[in-house]
Amino acid sequence: MDIELIKARLYLPKFQDYSLIELALCHKTYLNEKFAQDENTKQQRLKDHKRLAHLGDYIMNVAIGDYVFRRFPDCEVGILNNKAQPLKERRTGALAYAKAIGLDQPGICQFGGSINEPARKGDLFGEIFEALMGAIYLSSDRQFTVAHDWFYAHCTETMERLMALEQSKP
Repeated sequence: MDIELIKARLYLPKFQDYSLIELALCHKTYLNEKFAQDENTKQQRLKDHKRLAHLGDYIMNVAIGDYVFRRFPDCEVGILNNKAQPLKERRTGALAYAKAIGLDQPGICQFGGSINEPARKGDLFGEIFEALMGAIYLSSDRQFTVAHDWFYAHCTETMERLMALEQSKP
């Protein structure tokens, strides 16, 4: 994995260590293959990746909540929830953010050989995006503003587009 390429393409902040970023950008099929001979390491890496995605989902959701709260200052809570929901879902929001920042570009994410269908691979980018959000948060010594600001800088346009699509539905 070429971390310099990844840092440049994803406009990542400067961190002391990029090992969590590298882990976030590896799908479980890649981890299964890479650590096939070391079951303990494989299980630990898979667990760590899932935990990054879990944490990143929360980080992303807070950033989206903040965005919707600012964007619609006069809306009731129920309306804010309705506006935020499609932005939070993995198959819509996280997948759209993943593609917007270029996670689907060659050389960014690592997949195992068993993943070869483009459509199936596309669904997995949302999970990787969430893991990346968790990795950015942890790599910044848990400074939420670093993850929040990175998300805003690179995903606001996508959130606007997703909201416009939702509003155009009958």
